[in-house]
Amino acid sequence: MPAGHSAFSHRWLSDFTYGLLNPLRLEREEWEDLPITRLAPPELKVQAEFMPLLLSFNDLTAPQRAILLGRIEAREQQGNSYLCGLLSSDAEKSVLSAHLSRLLVMTRQDNGQRYLLRYYDPRVMRHLQWLLTDKQRVEFCGPISVWSWPASSGWITGRRLARYSPGQRLVLHPHQWATLERLALTNRALTELEILAPDLSQNDALFQRLDAALLQASTELALTDSEDWLFCAIQSVRFHPQIHHHPQLLERLGQAATKMGSYAAACADLDDSAWLSMAEELNSRMPTA
Repeated sequence: MPAGHSAFSHRWLSDFTYGLLNPLRLEREEWEDLPITRLAPPELKVQAEFMPLLLSFNDLTAPQRAILLGRIEAREQQGNSYLCGLLSSDAEKSVLSAHLSRLLVMTRQDNGQRYLLRYYDPRVMRHLQWLLTDKQRVEFCGPISVWSWPASSGWITGRRLARYSPGQRLVLHPHQWATLERLALTNRALTELEILAPDLSQNDALFQRLDAALLQASTELALTDSEDWLFCAIQSVRFHPQIHHHPQLLERLGQAATKMGSYAAACADLDDSAWLSMAEELNSRMPTA
């Protein structure tokens, strides 16, 4: 489902057939008078009020369409998005809602543990694009031919590139589950990098670099504190992918590994110039062709 960026256009209410709403980010009076379907599988019946809503654009009356546009504009003026997704589908609403409800609860094949797949959160959607294989993207979209979601750079639109068979179900691999479990830290790192490195492009390549750095911190560097994983990932992206192997940092890593304190605290005396100096030393040691 290759994606392209564009600004939101009000004509999309005609181009798309459905919208996704996150009730946790809206006031009840902003959606309760619209033709919505609550998406919640039986497993989430108790938490149904917290689950996403499917809004049918074709079921809107003319007055409702005008009201909806007004609410979208009001949210845009606040710097927020009223909709968390736009969908195109020829399927019956019952078929689409069943697919989206089922997609909310994913079960790990290796241990049977169930997870909530928050596809209605743009911060999750941006990672699914690089995490899923082509086949999995088709299974993820199901009867949805076009799926758009908001991002800081504008709306991202992805298209399903292959035919979907109703019996297909999305199944994730163990390494993908591990990445999903790191998403909260990845997104925290991205938020901090917006401040620390505002010129750094936030794209799929960066997302994957952060995920790899988080994995390195928890395995190769043998750190056990998730805050240290976050610190490691941010510094790796900002300065050098192997920055934590610099001799000046190995002793500090050892202190954290023996639980004599956190790695981040052990590095508190280092400013950006010190990190840059270590990065330059590592670069100078790299063999040249």
